[in-house]
Amino acid sequence: MIKWNDKKKTCLIIMSFLIFSVVFGVGFAQEKPVDLKQLRTMAEKGIAPAAFKLGLMYEHGEQGVQKNSGEAVKWYRVAAKNKNAHAMNRLGVIYFHGLWGVKKDVDQAFELFKESAEIGTDVGQFFCGVIYYLGSGSVQQDMKQAFEYFKKSANQGNAGAQDSMGVMYYNGQGGLKKDLIEAGKWYEKSASQGYADGIIHLASMYEQGKGGLAKDEDKALQLYQQAADKGNHVAIEKIKYYDFKKTGSINIKPHKVNPKEK
Repeated sequence: MIKWNDKKKTCLIIMSFLIFSVVFGVGFAQEKPVDLKQLRTMAEKGIAPAAFKLGLMYEHGEQGVQKNSGEAVKWYRVAAKNKNAHAMNRLGVIYFHGLWGVKKDVDQAFELFKESAEIGTDVGQFFCGVIYYLGSGSVQQDMKQAFEYFKKSANQGNAGAQDSMGVMYYNGQGGLKKDLIEAGKWYEKSASQGYADGIIHLASMYEQGKGGLAKDEDKALQLYQQAADKGNHVAIEKIKYYDFKKTGSINIKPHKVNPKEK
């Protein structure tokens, strides 16, 4: 099994999920063109969905609005203040990483994620789990709390949380008994959604014949290629290893660029 340093692993979890959810807009339905003047009027009145939409437009430079991260943050704050969970998650990410000139503040990020989690969003629950898993800011590491948040998020279908559940079962963390079969089940759920870390972990299980899975290097290689096609560097290194093992040379298939990555 791939051996992960806990903090390094969690950072990879965060970055993979952010690429998946923030860059590609998971959870945010594509909407028809809007009346910008009317939208701004509604946002200025504190109507949360309008403020959040305006923030997105400034973040991405949509529908004739010029990109402006400062304006995006401004409207996300308005939306979050008025209990919009998507805005809470967006701001949480911004504070967690200190993006767009906003001072990094893990504690503020945690408060936003926690409020979102209480509303019931899988994203807020996932990031609360991440922060408890890491022990970051003034939040003490608490694997049991991390597991509870990951579980809530995973049960709502969050691929990052499902992979994290697998990691915790695999390592026997958070008071759990080590259970490779249960770990494999969660990796499979995560991988089925195209989540790169979940794919890699499932590949490793097949590679070694763990978790009740028959050893199958062909299946493992197929899964590593799926993750490599997403640009995952761990998977690319695995493909190199298998190529060298088989042919004595390295032949990596080019990374398939998603049009949204251009």
